[in-house]
Amino acid sequence: FLFPVRTTIDTASPPREFRGVSLQYRDSIEFKIESRLTLAARAAYYDSPEPNTGSLPPKVRHPTSYTVWLQLSSGANDLRDVELKATLGDGVAWQRTLENSLGTVGFNPASQEILWRIREFPAATGVLRAPASAAVQIVLTPADNQVGTAPVILRNISVNGRDAFTDTVQTDTVEDLTTELRSDPGSKPGEWHVVR
Repeated sequence: FLFPVRTTIDTASPPREFRGVSLQYRDSIEFKIESRLTLAARAAYYDSPEPNTGSLPPKVRHPTSYTVWLQLSSGANDLRDVELKATLGDGVAWQRTLENSLGTVGFNPASQEILWRIREFPAATGVLRAPASAAVQIVLTPADNQVGTAPVILRNISVNGRDAFTDTVQTDTVEDLTTELRSDPGSKPGEWHVVR
């Protein structure tokens, strides 16, 4: 979208020496409207395309797997070179990709980062069509010092991409994900904190 602005400056009572002379000034400019790149993330145990394993609440030195759902939406413009990054929490290991609707999802073991890359991201994704989504499985093995806590399982979750129309970089971030599975309809608060 373009946002045109046109202005006119004139006077109803010009000075005597300028009578008969047009003092009107006109100018115009067009602003390009940027697209918006929006990120959503949530963790689940029961709400998963494939079953998770391990106990809830999570137990010290016993692995429990979780599903992380990631969603991306765009605004009015196409986006290019979209990249989502998220870092695994302490005691968390990468398992696998369960679902992916667009682009490629991978894992960098050196940086402990989940990487979701989309080369071409269509306009109005999440508005006129379904959001782009990915689901990955990760495994938490809690340590003794995490007893009574809801450990972070995914942190530093962010996305960036370039607006193909305005040639500007769009970014978004969300809060870290923990074992508090507030958006999983099957989960209860008693299952969220590490026990021995």
